[in-house]
Amino acid sequence: MYGIVREVIPGNGVFTVTFGDDWTDTKVQDYNYRWLDLAPGYCVEVHGRVRDNVSYLFISPDFENPELYYYSSPAACR
Repeated sequence: MYGIVREVIPGNGVFTVTFGDDWTDTKVQDYNYRWLDLAPGYCVEVHGRVRDNVSYLFISPDFENPELYYYSSPAACR
């Protein structure tokens, strides 16, 4: 999955990255790492397992080898 980060939500036990305005949009939820250098407006690519949370799908990065890549600019996402 790749896109422009809309919001970064550091929660209790789960770090969430959203890409859209609707709460049902696919998001990244990481239970193992906190991507502290990530901010809204960044263009990122995330690899991991797609999981179903009934109301929405989310990507869960691999525990052993989390993959999150930053692009040089938001224009690279288009």
